[in-house]
This record gives sequence, C-alpha cells and structure tokens, in this order.
Amino acid sequence: MAVSFARGSLNLANWGFGAGDIAVIAGAGRSVGTWLLANAKDRGLFEFLKVDKENVILRTGLIDVGQLHKRWDTKLVLLKNGRRFEMHTPHKIRGVVVENMDSFTWLMSLITASLDTVLTWRDLLSVVTDFMLNIFQEATSGLDYVRHEVIHHIQGWQSAASVRGISLKARETWELLAAKNMHWPGMIPSNDRGELLRLLIWIVAGGKTDLHFFTTSGDIYCFAIILQELGVELLTDTEVAGSCFHEGRIHVVKSRHAAPPENEKQQAVRRRGMRVPLDAMEECISLWPGGRRVTNDLRLIFEDGMKICSEDQLQFIPFYNSDNPYQITGSPWDEEDADLSYQISFKSEKSLPRVSSGSDKIYRNILPVESPSAVRGLLQICHQWPAESYELLAAFFESDYSSDGRHNLSPDLDDYVAQVQSFVLGYYYALLRPLINSSQLSINEACGGWRWYDMEFFQLIKDFVRSRHHRKIQKGKTNVYMFFRSNVLKLAAFLFAAVDLDSLRSVKQGTLGVIGKLSIVNSSVLGEVNHYSHIGKFHLLDIDSTCIPSSTEGIISAGRSKPREVEIPQSLDRRKLAELNLCGNTSDFTTHIEPDWDKNAQTCLLTFRHNGRIIHRVNPRQVDIVWWREVLRSDPTNIWRPVDDPELTDESVTEILTQEMTLVSLNEFHGGKKIFPKFSDDSIAHVRSLVSALPQQGNEQCLVIPTGNLPKALTCIKLLYEGWHGDDKLHVLTIPADDEGTPEQICQAIVVALAQK
Repeated sequence: MAVSFARGSLNLANWGFGAGDIAVIAGAGRSVGTWLLANAKDRGLFEFLKVDKENVILRTGLIDVGQLHKRWDTKLVLLKNGRRFEMHTPHKIRGVVVENMDSFTWLMSLITASLDTVLTWRDLLSVVTDFMLNIFQEATSGLDYVRHEVIHHIQGWQSAASVRGISLKARETWELLAAKNMHWPGMIPSNDRGELLRLLIWIVAGGKTDLHFFTTSGDIYCFAIILQELGVELLTDTEVAGSCFHEGRIHVVKSRHAAPPENEKQQAVRRRGMRVPLDAMEECISLWPGGRRVTNDLRLIFEDGMKICSEDQLQFIPFYNSDNPYQITGSPWDEEDADLSYQISFKSEKSLPRVSSGSDKIYRNILPVESPSAVRGLLQICHQWPAESYELLAAFFESDYSSDGRHNLSPDLDDYVAQVQSFVLGYYYALLRPLINSSQLSINEACGGWRWYDMEFFQLIKDFVRSRHHRKIQKGKTNVYMFFRSNVLKLAAFLFAAVDLDSLRSVKQGTLGVIGKLSIVNSSVLGEVNHYSHIGKFHLLDIDSTCIPSSTEGIISAGRSKPREVEIPQSLDRRKLAELNLCGNTSDFTTHIEPDWDKNAQTCLLTFRHNGRIIHRVNPRQVDIVWWREVLRSDPTNIWRPVDDPELTDESVTEILTQEMTLVSLNEFHGGKKIFPKFSDDSIAHVRSLVSALPQQGNEQCLVIPTGNLPKALTCIKLLYEGWHGDDKLHVLTIPADDEGTPEQICQAIVVALAQK
C-alpha cells in the first residue's frame, strides 16, 4: 500500500520508517492482520471464495467510499521509535496520506471498530464470525476457510480503524451516550450478541422495503448511533419521532416499550469495561446503580481508599539482584527469565488497631500489606454492618470464588459488597497509579475490567495478595513483602487496560505486556527506560496494537537475543576525559520494537540503531536490570546495595577526568560490535573498586565512550557491556554530568576498563 500526499507519492520510508519497522507494520513472519494489508487480504478472500461483493453486501448506499477517504485518511497514528507518531500532510496541503480502501474493507472496519468499543474480545470474535458465515453462506465450500481466517481479518479491520482514529471516535461516542444516560456504563453483556447480529445482518442484507429496525434495547440503539457517527448511511430515531422518517433511508428505531427497571439493573451488574478518568479516578464510581445518595457515599469510600495510600506512604519499589526470582526447587529459572520484583513499602507513625478474633478475615485477604490506616479504614466500614452480614462476607473472603459464587450471597448484602469494592478499587488505583505512564494516550483515561458487585474482581485481588513472598534485607534484620512484576502487571492490566480474565491467566513470569481494550507494556519495551527513575514503570497505549508482536491471547513476550561480536581496537586515539567534548552534536540512538525473527516472530526484542545501523538487540527486561545496577552505584543508602560495593565519590570522578584513555566513537559500534579493551597481562592489576579500574599504568586498556545528553545511546552501551549480571572481566563506569540537569542528562560518558583476576 503506497502512502501519498495529494501530489506525488511517498512510502513509509519517506516518513522515517526503516525496513525493519515496515516489516513489523506489515506483520511479516507473524500470524496477524494489519492495516497495511487489510484491503489486500479482503480482496484475496473474495477471490478465493469466487464471490462478488454485490452478492454479499446486498443493500446499496451504505457508505460513501469517497467521503470516508476524505474524512479518515488525512492522518494516521503509528508507533515510531517507541513513541506515538502522527502522519499527516503539511498544514497548507489538505489531502489524504494513504490510498483508499474498497467498500467492503471500509464497512467492516467501521463495524469492527464499533463492536470493539461495546464488546469483549471473545464476544466480538463470536459476532463477527457468525456475521461473516451468514453473508458468505452461498460459498458453502469455503465456509471452513472463512471460519479459520476470520480472526486475521478482524485484526486487520481493528488495525485499519485504530491508525485512522476511527476507534477513538467510536469510544468517545459510546462514552458520551453513557454520560447522557442512554445506556448503562461498560460493555454490552454477552446475551445481547444475538440482537447485535440481527441488526448487522439487517443493515447489509435487508430488502428495499425493509427500512426500519425496531429495538427496545438502549445498547443496540446506541450501537447504531456509533455506526452513524462513523459514516454508515443510516438514521437513528425514537418511536416518538417516527413522522420524521426519510423515504429510502434505513432507520434504527428505539421503541418506547423499554425493558423493566429491574432487568436494566441486572444488565448493569453484568457489564465490564468501566471508564476511569486518570485525572479524577473517583469518577469511575459515579454511575454505580442505586441513585445519587448511594453513589455519593460510594465515591467518598473510594476516595478514602485512595487517601490511605498517601497517609501510610504506600508504594511499590522496584528491585533486582542476581538470584531474583529465587530458585524454586525442581523449577530452575533460565537467565533470560530474570525480571524485576517490587517491594511494597509503607511508613506510618500509627500502630495497628487491636482486633477481635475473626475480625481480620476480610482485610488480610485483600490488603497486600497490613498498614495501620488501611486496616482501620476497612474495619470502620465493616463494623457498621450487622454481625450476621459480616460473618457471611468474611466467610466469602476466606474461600475461593466459583462461577456460581455470586448466588451464594444474598442480595441483601449487595450494599456491603459495594462498599468493600469501592474501598478496594480506590486503594489499588492509588497504589498502582505511580507505576503507570499515560503520556501517550489520546485521552487520559483508563478502562477497568471490573463490574459492579464483582466477585471475580475480589478473587483476582485475593490471588494477588497470596502471590506475595518474603525476602530478607541484606542490611536489616526483618523480612519485607515482595511481588513479582508479572503479578503486578496482571493486576494493572485488569484495572487500567480492561484485559479479560481469560487472557490474564496466560500472564507468566517475564511477560512484557498484555493487550486488552488498551495495551499495557513494560516501559522498556518502548525503549523508554533511560534513567533509574523509569525503572519498573508501565506504559498505557491506545494505538494500533498490531505493531507489537504478541500471542493470539494478546500476551507480549520477550525473544532471545544473540551475543555480540567482540572487537579489539587496533588504532588508539588516547585522550584525557577532561579534554573531550562529551556533549557533542551526535544524534542519539533510536529504539524499535521488532519480532525475534530467528526463533519466534510472535515474541519481541528491543532494537537499538544509530543513523539506521543496527547496534544491539536485547530482551527488554534487561534494560530495567542494567539500570537497577546504576541505582545501587548511585545510592549508597539503598537497602539492596551489596555491602562491599564501592561508592563513586567526587574525588574519584576528578581523578578519572585526568586519565588518558582510548576514545571510542559511537560509530564504532555499528553492525553490533562490542569493542573490548586491549589486553596485556602485565599492564593491569587486579581491580577492587571503580576508581582502581583506571590503573595508573597502561591506561590504553581503558575505553572512553562519549554519551553526553544521549540517553538511549547511554542505555545501549551499558547493555552491551553489562548484560544480565555484568561482566566479571570488565568494569563499566558511568561518569556523571557536571550538574544535575534533566533526568536524561545524568551522564557525560561511559568508561570501560579490563579487570584481571
């Protein structure tokens, strides 16, 4: 597919995308559909089935391809170098940036974007599969092919809608209709799939005289409004406005005979996918069913849960060392399965309240650590309940949830369940929010996978609390609570990206991210860990997810990186560090998400390039680990710092700056080479500290690599030399900047010296 302005023709390379980037966008080597090939894939489907479009989409005039092209093809939003990137024509040139699509691909992209907004992934797959089998029913010999290929077509339509902003418009429309009380918040329940299918079949295959579709469902009516807003030529009316019908146009009509209120409340309880404004997260409770008084009370409880994290100074602190995760008997961890963990920390001058026997059954199952304010807050809620109700709920929290567990609790307990859920939601949203980077979202909103009175949500919380483990602090006498990053990711994916529970079960040690209604990934996947303040963070994304290799369940996993070729420099350009311009005009490295082409294209590697040339491919988790070692070097008070690890002082830096060393430019690393110091047995002594890594004699053995103000170059060079656990043959020293500067200006250069044992 060519990418073009109104005049002339451009391809993706003209927008700064390299060959590897284009291969990823096109889904090369992966079992995935993308926007770049969606149109061609649909054409191939019709050719394979030997079917004409006119025999599939019987109703004419549903869309105006020319108008859709002018409306949606003027801007594309892609992921480039780990950042959100908009492709659009210059301001003075109004035109499209991509070739037009066929009418079938346009229609299916609009329908899929609408369904993706209102349904879970499994329900969407079910509805679109049934829809495709229905419209292609005349091609009986090819229905099995359709059934097996439909998932890749859906991915292509989702991708086409996402890069054009169609999906964002569908989401905005759905949320606006909820704000107008035209439908309950969240996604449409699974038992309405049949009505959605009936609507879609009527839209594409209805007869010339079949111009009206009547529904009593607010959800179906609002879904039709989304289609209308995106560009499908249909009208939506209420039955009262029936006299305004336009002859020849199809109408979706909302009947006055709505469902009874009690049925409406049951629908509300079953709905997942709650809007969570990240600047005012308490608003996610505002539409809880039950009236204004109930929602006001629950919102206050949610806010209390959030405040407790501040009062007790609760936080997740990332950490790593060489035996993390610890070896489990009979199940040794591979080196490349290594990942960060989080220590949960709190500071409080208060003491834990005294509780009677059995009063701890609720809070010990839902709090990751029993901090004083959190325990008091939960007890204040629970102590207002009748004793019998408390015992029933305590028994539930002590047991595991089953699919029919909701019915074991009397509806009389709903108010108490709502109070606990509101408190726990506020608590965990406040606890996890500092780990979430939302800077690349189009709208600063998350999507929660929970629903009202959600017993499965409580089970997820209980499983999270049970996953904690104890670890001994090397410099202390007490244990601390730790959580593997995969378990924190699982909870964050549910609360912020609405990842469904089935997909969460596939998250395992080392998982890099998950794709749900939004995508949540380790920041290192995007190359956005270039300072120790970035360690352990997650990025929330609402861009086209097909640009990140993943499994069919939406699980993002790491590939296997190859060792780098070692090269010893022949010519020596010896300089003193103090004489060098360490903050030159050299461009920084770029980072790219690429599949592991050699072993498994459904997994990904982080690729560093300089001026388009390959430097290094790494497992993204390694980025966090390398920067964690920088934390230990820079902070002598860190509780995880090894006792015998030397400290880099100002005097040490001054001494280093006076030494002559071999200068290695960044260009020397092109092609993925690892430059190694020249070795001489009698020129270097055994080194025990960072300063003595620069010997007084034989300084040609020390390499200096200027990386000033180039954060990604700094990260990549550290990765080349330090690896997973460091290289015991080398000492790698980061020279700090003269002043504090910005977080990205923390380093002037890297010094690499040979250490002989």
